[in-house]
Amino acid sequence: MNDTTETPSCPRNIWPSRWVSLLCLGALLLATACSVSQTDSDPPSEFGLVIQPDGDPSLSDHYEGVSEAHPIYEMGLHIHDPSRVVRYGDTRMIARSGSEQNGGYECGLETWWLEGEEWRPGQCLLIDKPTWTQAFTPGNGGAYWAPTFGPDANRIYYTASNMSDEDGGCLGLLEGEGQPPTMRWTDVGQPLACFYDSDPGSGPTTGLDPAYFESAEGDPYLVFGGGEIYVAALDPDTGLIRGDPVWSENNPSYQRVASRTNQSPLEGSDEAPWMEAAFIQESEGAYFLFVNLGHCCLGLESTYEIHVGRSERPTGPFLDRDGIDLRDGGGTLFLDREGERLGDNRYLGPGHTGIAELSDGRFVFTFHYYDRQNDGTPWIGAAEYVLEDGWPSVRPAADWVW
Repeated sequence: MNDTTETPSCPRNIWPSRWVSLLCLGALLLATACSVSQTDSDPPSEFGLVIQPDGDPSLSDHYEGVSEAHPIYEMGLHIHDPSRVVRYGDTRMIARSGSEQNGGYECGLETWWLEGEEWRPGQCLLIDKPTWTQAFTPGNGGAYWAPTFGPDANRIYYTASNMSDEDGGCLGLLEGEGQPPTMRWTDVGQPLACFYDSDPGSGPTTGLDPAYFESAEGDPYLVFGGGEIYVAALDPDTGLIRGDPVWSENNPSYQRVASRTNQSPLEGSDEAPWMEAAFIQESEGAYFLFVNLGHCCLGLESTYEIHVGRSERPTGPFLDRDGIDLRDGGGTLFLDREGERLGDNRYLGPGHTGIAELSDGRFVFTFHYYDRQNDGTPWIGAAEYVLEDGWPSVRPAADWVW
């Protein structure tokens, strides 16, 4: 950003209409489209970068300073909304959602590292909150959700929810520097896009659960959404959404690939289930869209299960085994709520798919679950991902060894 470029600002309160917010977002993205970083000589702006000068703090050290007012004292260590596994040198790493901002806990997001067969706390990210969130998601308390790593593990996309049924939220982006355990993650100073229309069928109710993936040709994409699932192409240089990022139903930058509309009710319910936590994996020339149906975050009462569809293109259409489009109620059951397909009923309510190829050629399928053997505490599970007759499957989770 040069000295003559002025970053526009928006009111820091609840907007009189979502259209005011969209206009502000459009102006901000236009002003920053050619640059997503500042030089040392640039003055800080209202939506400027948030930089931890010496790397992000140790998450273990941060936990030690948290008081009994925080849920970690009752629940213990837990992992929710894990990203796919990435590797930095000899370190395997995931990112996960931040937690309730009280009792001295201030992490917007967290990273965790694999030690042997165990996941350990890594770093505490975004103690200093990106200033754009104050304007675009003023209802957010500072905990951000559902991070996903971008290419080469040097970018993290995340959700900044407005914590409101009427005004959904925005997608954010961090860029990383260094190596574990002293990485520094910096917000790019603007939202990728914001979504305020909560009417089912008219768009994603929030910018929920972004997941990065690449086409067979290496083109980058982001899949995201709640209720309605969308795919957007990304600029490989900036990591931002390619084309017009301002949401509208007819914007060709966003391709709808799945919907909760016309989904059959899950057992014990009489209404269409909620849909979120999408993930797309390219395997042997086909694209597989995984979505969660049901509800998370209820411990042993959680109803999450994972459904899947297949396409020949990264933007769909995605059809289930019966040829039904996931936009029209389709979706083949992949992982059931009870953990039967994972070979152990401890894995209650599996969700938030992540798939990664390991150096030995295996593919690992990661997910969070509510542990029946630990009072429903959320944790990360892993199983080998394979294709059988052209469709994805998993080996028993108990057989997995890193």
